[in-house]
Amino acid sequence: MSKKTTAAFFLFLGYALALVPVYFLRAWANDESWFLKDAYYFAGIFQGQGFWRYFFWQESYLIYGAVYWIAYSLLAAFLAPPAPLLIFRALAYAACLAVPLTAAAEARRQGRSGLFVLLLWLTFPMAWWTGKISGPEFFSVLAGLAGCFAALRAERFAAVMLAAVLIGFSIGLKLNGVCYAVFAVAAGLAARKPRTFVPGLLLGCLIGFYLANPFMILHPEYYWLRVQHYSPDKVYSLSHIAGILWNQDWHWDAMFNGGFFNWGLNPPAFLWFLFLAWAAGLRRSFLAAWFLAAGTSFLMSAFNARYVGWYWFPAISLLLVLAQDMRAETRLARVLIAATLAANLAGNFPLIAGQYRSKAAHIRLVRQKETLQHFLRDTAAGSPDPVDQIVLDVETDLGLDFSVFPPPEGKAAAKVEGYDAFQWLAEGGAQRMDAGKKILVVQSGRFRAARHWPGLSELLRASTAGYETRVFEGPGIEAALLTKTGEAPAQ
Repeated sequence: MSKKTTAAFFLFLGYALALVPVYFLRAWANDESWFLKDAYYFAGIFQGQGFWRYFFWQESYLIYGAVYWIAYSLLAAFLAPPAPLLIFRALAYAACLAVPLTAAAEARRQGRSGLFVLLLWLTFPMAWWTGKISGPEFFSVLAGLAGCFAALRAERFAAVMLAAVLIGFSIGLKLNGVCYAVFAVAAGLAARKPRTFVPGLLLGCLIGFYLANPFMILHPEYYWLRVQHYSPDKVYSLSHIAGILWNQDWHWDAMFNGGFFNWGLNPPAFLWFLFLAWAAGLRRSFLAAWFLAAGTSFLMSAFNARYVGWYWFPAISLLLVLAQDMRAETRLARVLIAATLAANLAGNFPLIAGQYRSKAAHIRLVRQKETLQHFLRDTAAGSPDPVDQIVLDVETDLGLDFSVFPPPEGKAAAKVEGYDAFQWLAEGGAQRMDAGKKILVVQSGRFRAARHWPGLSELLRASTAGYETRVFEGPGIEAALLTKTGEAPAQ
């Protein structure tokens, strides 16, 4: 085993171990909890309809491939929660690890070291994503990337078509996977593949797309209705376009949004990478094909008001295709490789570490569940009356069970609402409560830090006139017990 291979092995092993707590500890993003609930809803339909009727009924909900929901609901039909989510997380973990392995294996097949590919991947914040990791993103990326490699190696019609099935499956899982097809077509044409290459590629993509969405065999129009439903009006503003390329925004559920230059190569590293492409003998056809593919991803986001940073994952993963085609045979190429990696790591490390810190804080919150339960119960124990309403930062993130607030005998059950504390206060929610009512407001320090929002005490000073207020600080959270002292609001 060469020194490079040994180094790559230990780097990959360290990366795999570092992701274990992210993927296997029971602290999931709000979307993941939502998807799990949806899976059990679809499982009820499956059990009522039977397998084959359900198989051709399930649509591309959220424009995720129908097969994603079919597999999820089948698990939910036979397993108790959260087992289906844990299984999908394990599969997503394997898919995430397989992405750099696929590119490194292709480099080895071409007689080059896969070490640069692995090092480059480790400097991508995408590689350390801590968002809705049980979603279809990494399944789509792995299928598309493997399909591109296989298609570009293939010469015969049947081999091209079979490889393209993977690309079509990737597109069917997530529509932004279309950039894999754009890359494969452009690179194949530039390489002067046989005339049957493009027809075989398109046919395979179509087959793969239908495999990911079997309902389209009977109702193809439903897919495009879904696309229209989840695609708001076109947006051409410069601020929207700039945000697609670079932004430092965090979503309401403490998931980083980001743009192209946040998730892969930052601007200085991107420039070094282009110099490296020239010095390391990258095929110009590959570079041109990548720009076409990335341009496709850009246009899909630029003309759509609904944008999230992980729409860039397919285009960013294609950078690994470019990296594995480079040759570090000259001193200049080796210097530029070092410059690219150093610039990318220096620029991206704060985000990589920030994602990891946020998830670590999330894990600590979940592990302190009983402590939080006791803290909130004691906070609400100011009178024999139950808390009438609970307003908090993302209920599923804290993992709390509100049965710890049982109402006294003969009283109505306490009304519990999972709601964003900041938004509720900002919208004047406290002013709409009746006199004498008690509200427990909970704010997570993790979310406050991610979104740069004021602390609960600051919010309450501006939002709770007419309330008796008691503020408490607990493990990772801040809570306030509000008792309305003014008159009931006008009807």
